Amino acid sequence: MVKARVCLLTGLLLGAAPLYAATAYISDVQFVAVRATASNSSAVVERGLKSGERVDVLDKGDEFTKIRTGSGNEGWVPNYFLMDDRASRDQIEALKSKVENLQTERDSLQSTLDSIQQQRDQLKTNLDETESKRSSLSKQLGSLDAQMREVAQWKSEKQSLTDQVSQLQQQLTSTQSDNQQLRANQKSSWFIAGGGVAGAGIMVGIIFSSMLRGRKKKSDWV
Repeated sequence: MVKARVCLLTGLLLGAAPLYAATAYISDVQFVAVRATASNSSAVVERGLKSGERVDVLDKGDEFTKIRTGSGNEGWVPNYFLMDDRASRDQIEALKSKVENLQTERDSLQSTLDSIQQQRDQLKTNLDETESKRSSLSKQLGSLDAQMREVAQWKSEKQSLTDQVSQLQQQLTSTQSDNQQLRANQKSSWFIAGGGVAGAGIMVGIIFSSMLRGRKKKSDWV
């Protein structure tokens, strides 16, 4: 029972309240007066609706339409003052505004694109510098590798020379030892030769003395 009463009350309220049927715009007239009833002789509810102003349509008759203005006033205006679309002048202004907004967005996008291009150019410059540094480091690395190979070869040659010096040192030591032995042998030979010469001299002296004594005896005999 309560639900039925609520539904009935809601229906009555909806029937009494005006419904928003559509949206309309004031036509290309400078100012439009909103009247209390659907008559040009009735009292004015609101004055000065400008052309292109948006209003809400509450009811529509053959000659007048009931509207609600932006300020909240409700009243009637002749149908020929209303149109479904904005006035051409307002449309042009709206299009100009859109064009200006699009131009602003375009300029902003162009600025962003220029900034991205600058960043790209800077990154390319940094990449080129990095590549140049990498190439320089690669050359330095190649030079260091060549120097390391030269050092390794120098160490190998040094070791070879060290081995040769060691061998020569051993040969020198052996030669010095052989020389000492030869000198010792030479001294022994000279000593033996000297002894032989001394002995031969003594023998010659003895023989010569004997021969002298033999001659002397013969002379005494004569």
